[in-house]
Amino acid sequence: GWCWWCPVFYLAAMSPCRPDHNACNDKRKGIDNIKSDLDKSSAEYEEVVKIPQLDTLIIAKEEVFKLEYNNEDSKKFGVEFFDYDLPVGQPSLALCDNFIFIVDAYHNNIKRFSLKDRSVISSIPLSNERIWVNDIISFNDQVLVTSDLDTIYSFDQSLNLIQRRFLKDGPSTFIRKYDDDSLILHYRNSREYVSINGSLELLNSKAVTPTEIGQNLFYKNKMIRELKDNVYETQFGILETEIHPYYGTVDFDSLQMVSLSQDSLNLVLTLQIFE
Repeated sequence: GWCWWCPVFYLAAMSPCRPDHNACNDKRKGIDNIKSDLDKSSAEYEEVVKIPQLDTLIIAKEEVFKLEYNNEDSKKFGVEFFDYDLPVGQPSLALCDNFIFIVDAYHNNIKRFSLKDRSVISSIPLSNERIWVNDIISFNDQVLVTSDLDTIYSFDQSLNLIQRRFLKDGPSTFIRKYDDDSLILHYRNSREYVSINGSLELLNSKAVTPTEIGQNLFYKNKMIRELKDNVYETQFGILETEIHPYYGTVDFDSLQMVSLSQDSLNLVLTLQIFE
């Protein structure tokens, strides 16, 4: 890049001098040494700040699972469609090793789909009234679920309810984990980030602006930066996909990505396995 002392080097290097003029030779030698040092420093600096090149996550295999809706059986998936609004069904999922944990807002419970044997198990209904269970994440060997009311639920991986805790009123979504010690949620109505621990105890809260929220690259512990259309930088590599990876109905790790969609008869899970 341009700098104020570059012309000095240039003019000095171009200045005429006699071969037997020791002072001029010393000056030229000194300039060569300085330029060599600068080149070395520049190379070392570039090495320090060099951003590691991320591998591209290449999809090697895709599987699609269709799970039939049954609104009469709470152990099955349920859905209610509307003409001018989103359906009440499955707003969020969480991928954890060989399990996919899915919120079933219609039946007010949580489902676990096994990628090994394709089995589905269900938690007990969390309420007889609509509580609008919302977001889900795997945290500290637990499965945590928020609701649009004021309650957060904790399950073990067999979907036994461990505890429920009244935290704050309003819809919330999970943002990110910190070393398995704390978990950050975003409360949309009050525009707050709230930190909790593994016992669902409130640690602290912080008011945030819409700009700060928009700058947050994390959602459910997925680091996602959109580089261009359908190309995303993640903590696991560069992901090229037409599926929006920051949606609550999408989750991924270094090995696979799962997404959820719906048709009139089935819940559709699409599993994409990376090379």
